[in-house]
Amino acid sequence: MRAALAVALLSGCSLVTDTSDLAGGVRDGGVDGAPADTSPPGDTCVPDECASDLHVVKLADIAPCSASTTDNLGCRGKIAAACKALNPCCYKGGYGPLDFPNAAEAAIYCLIEAPYTAPFSELTAANGSCVATAPASRECDRAAHLSSLKRGHSTAILQSVSGANALLIGQDTGVATEVTATWGDLAKHDPGCTLATLESQACTTAVHRFCLAQPDTDYLFGYGPVAWTMTGATVACIW
Repeated sequence: MRAALAVALLSGCSLVTDTSDLAGGVRDGGVDGAPADTSPPGDTCVPDECASDLHVVKLADIAPCSASTTDNLGCRGKIAAACKALNPCCYKGGYGPLDFPNAAEAAIYCLIEAPYTAPFSELTAANGSCVATAPASRECDRAAHLSSLKRGHSTAILQSVSGANALLIGQDTGVATEVTATWGDLAKHDPGCTLATLESQACTTAVHRFCLAQPDTDYLFGYGPVAWTMTGATVACIW
């Protein structure tokens, strides 16, 4: 559905993007350079019918992800793998955990967009506080968001890091919307989310719930914060 809309929009306009400072980035056909559709002849896989979506998985299957995750990069790798296992035809990666319906399960969001590789230095250039020792931090989410805008995306979610390169999944223009929230707004959805606990799972959950609660919208999940101040945060709400 999202892909069809993108085609319709692009057919009536041309997008000019400043990529002069983005040397080294490569758009992949699929995860880790694999073709977008690797299905054998006769398979029922129809990529054009794919759609990103929420899924509930067993928390034990995505360890080290937890309600108090400390290995954020390891967690992202497990979620990406879980999504690809759920639907090898459609899903190229994912993000989460977004919420916990019960003590044994977690909600994750699986993404259909083809990943792209970029030099990690691109992220550091976008936000000097994004460092290679913490590539799945909020500072690097902020960097990924900023650098993705220059590539013509509406945001991007880091999946993994290999050597000097990062693998990210960008969201098409118009798919993600920047929405401003006060810390009080986010705390209404998870009291554990504050400026002091910016890196916590509580803020991931609060952002997700905040986006779902936006009136007159069809947002499917929330990502971020992708920027913040003493008084509030900017989040990416994605439909």
